[in-house]
Amino acid sequence: MNSALLRSARLILALGVLGLVTGCIKINSTLMFRTDGSGVWKVGYAMPGYMIRQAMTMRSISADLEKAGSGAATNQVMRPLDLPLLFDEGAIRARFKLIEGAGIKLTKVETHARSGWQYVDLVVTFDRLETLLRQPFFDGCTFSLARLNDTSFKFTAAVHSPERDQIPKMADPAVSANLTPFFRGLAVNARFETPGNIRNTNSGTSDSRMAAWEWDFDKDADALERLLQDKMIVVFDATGAHIPEFDITANR
Repeated sequence: MNSALLRSARLILALGVLGLVTGCIKINSTLMFRTDGSGVWKVGYAMPGYMIRQAMTMRSISADLEKAGSGAATNQVMRPLDLPLLFDEGAIRARFKLIEGAGIKLTKVETHARSGWQYVDLVVTFDRLETLLRQPFFDGCTFSLARLNDTSFKFTAAVHSPERDQIPKMADPAVSANLTPFFRGLAVNARFETPGNIRNTNSGTSDSRMAAWEWDFDKDADALERLLQDKMIVVFDATGAHIPEFDITANR
């Protein structure tokens, strides 16, 4: 399995994103944080039922291979592949219950089915932004928050950059023919809401305290490449903010 594709899926979760390697998934994510580093993460995702069954089979195979290779299954409280592949409310609540001690709490979960699709909407609160972003379901992503001066912070998020020659080029007819069926329907919308006014961002859409990015494979055949290469950057007013700086790049 191409490691770059797996990394791209995990970025979705950060946006929270998440460990999926096929398309036909819709994700809307909003990460809001306050001046003290606490905040709320709202994420909704949807996938056709048949894709969920395929993904569950892939996850099972992955777990069996890991167990065979190490002699024991991993004991992580939440594996990278757990989200957004959880569509059962009980399973979702159980996963988040395991990390409540880290100041992360699932406050709302709604699941429903419509027209052959399964939908999930989550609201998660957290005490520290860094703690949330260090959870296993963000493996494969990098994040940083740095104070530039007394008046501004810089927040960045990205997939851990693969080697350039590993990035699938959809302009290549052979690559496009093989990958398009898997990523058709992939649509990701990611928003970051900052505690201070935004001074600079490379997002396509923004207002005073919100920056948003979109990757829609059906609208843009290069969306997968952009997802693998884009670095989301937001510089915002730090007045009154006391958020611990962090650089989450190790072991990614």
